[in-house]
Amino acid sequence: MFNEKIKQLQVKNQTIEALNSFFKDNGFTPVEPELITRTTSFITSNPSVSEDKLIQLQLRDGFSYVLRPDITTSILETYLPLMNDKDQLQVCYQASSYRQLETGLKTFPQYGYEVVGQVNIKDQLKMLLSISEKLKKEVIFVVSYPSFMTSRIPSMNTKIKEALSLQSTTSLKTLLDNKTYEGILPYLNQKGTYEELQDCLDLSVLKPYQTELNQLSAIIDLSVIPPYDYYSGLYIQGYMKGYHRPVLFGGSYDGRTGQYQKQAFGVSISLEMLLKEFNI
Repeated sequence: MFNEKIKQLQVKNQTIEALNSFFKDNGFTPVEPELITRTTSFITSNPSVSEDKLIQLQLRDGFSYVLRPDITTSILETYLPLMNDKDQLQVCYQASSYRQLETGLKTFPQYGYEVVGQVNIKDQLKMLLSISEKLKKEVIFVVSYPSFMTSRIPSMNTKIKEALSLQSTTSLKTLLDNKTYEGILPYLNQKGTYEELQDCLDLSVLKPYQTELNQLSAIIDLSVIPPYDYYSGLYIQGYMKGYHRPVLFGGSYDGRTGQYQKQAFGVSISLEMLLKEFNI
């Protein structure tokens, strides 16, 4: 048991050192995200997130806070209001987010990065390929475009998200009106590469990134909806063989930064999932 724990720490440290070196070479600055954020701020950005899963705190200043439910929100609250028109934010982090589950407090250790300002999505996709090579494990990428589906389901809520994640056409038929259901039906249970799907699905939103998606060998699944509402553009999940939870996820969230005339892209890597793949 002791040797396994030491081995786990060694692998974790080696992985973090490799990522630190990679992001330093690419001009990123390490940051420590704030531990708490105001409840109203997070809920406003993520209205479909269940509040009962948040770790809520009541402090002496009279405001309600949540214990870092999401690292991207924490970073944006700290740096976005300080940025001028031409400022570019490139930061990386090692931190944990927290959720309340039926079994108690759950910690999600992560390593991730955020780019805010002028964002070239093609460059970000190339960076993802480089990051996956640093992980030294085969990563299977799944790509969607959340606003494609949410524009067809205006009243998106937690139950609809769950039904979409389960690809449950039965549940969706009871949750949606018939016109909406029929409209999204062609995009359910449809997965494949860009070339395999372009003749049967409308992939116009992904066409500008076709070359980079091919380099990633990405699987397209437009029914994938992220857990956070601020993702609106390209959304990416990375899976390791044998695991149903993604080892990394992220993408574009211009909707969250648009009021500042900024583009944004970020990715989070689950250190917990990564260590599982090393069988420790």
